[in-house]
Amino acid sequence: MLSDWANQPWKKAYPSVKSTPKRDFRDANGNILKDGDEVVLVKAITIKGSTKTVKVGTKIKNIFVQDAEYPITCKIEGFGTVRLKMDFVKKV
Repeated sequence: MLSDWANQPWKKAYPSVKSTPKRDFRDANGNILKDGDEVVLVKAITIKGSTKTVKVGTKIKNIFVQDAEYPITCKIEGFGTVRLKMDFVKKV
């Protein structure tokens, strides 16, 4: 009886998991970014709430990419967790 329920034709037409197409995340030079990449800043950035700036050429390891207004989440020494736009970094 249970096997009849699992083999219903409507169950095959509507899978329970729907895949969504993943957006391509590209750096300032057009290279594709993915989680865990190492990037370098191409523009000096001032962090809100801080008087210090992050200098051009600062290497950032192990980035996390997500679909948001600021798609790159990373940790920068001396600043903590920071969210960046893709236009400010290039892949190493």
